[in-house]
Amino acid sequence: MIFKRLIGLDILKGLAVLLMIIYHFFFDLHYFQYLQIDFLDTFWQAFRYLIVSLFLFSVGVSLVLAHREKIHLHKVIKRFVLLGIAAFSVSIISYFLFPNSWIYFGILHFIWAASLLALAVLFHPKIALILAVFIWLATFLGLSDSLWFSALQPQILPYSSQDFVPIFPWLATVFLGISIARFGWHQQLFSLLIWSKLPAHKGLAYLGKYALWVYLIHQPILFAGFYIFAYL
Repeated sequence: MIFKRLIGLDILKGLAVLLMIIYHFFFDLHYFQYLQIDFLDTFWQAFRYLIVSLFLFSVGVSLVLAHREKIHLHKVIKRFVLLGIAAFSVSIISYFLFPNSWIYFGILHFIWAASLLALAVLFHPKIALILAVFIWLATFLGLSDSLWFSALQPQILPYSSQDFVPIFPWLATVFLGISIARFGWHQQLFSLLIWSKLPAHKGLAYLGKYALWVYLIHQPILFAGFYIFAYL
């Protein structure tokens, strides 16, 4: 059976990509000392959380769409390899740029791991939803999985990272996406009639369709632009 692509989902991912580019543009302004920005400020923290939430919710929905009736092993392997190479590349590049705060478990690393962990509940939306609520409650109570990494600090991992997305609580957002899609609510949520009212929705859909590649190339392009501007 052939399924139509959910354009609304692409638009949502495209919106996340656009917000990410904006975030990184201001990060680069700070990095090149054109502006002084406190990214621990409430606004910037909330801005980042919104971007990560949009990406990871769409991951959950996308996993269901990719494995509607059964898990396709070739898709799992392809995603595992592609995301693994991309995440490893980000770690290597960030190590040279930020040796004291390189990215060892950023959003690509998280999606790589979550795409495998989520397979366990991919056909069990009720369990996925219960686990999501449990994870959020545990986080609210102050439980964290940061201990998984603390044993490796400072021997291997830096105390801080330019991008750190821990398994908990963010796995809950992926589980929520799985639940929404398995319950069949995604069709209404991503109705083209709703999303097509957004400005430049076709451009957002294009960004969303190629979100991984845009993620990988946008910062090198921004960095190159700032370097060129600095030496003009």
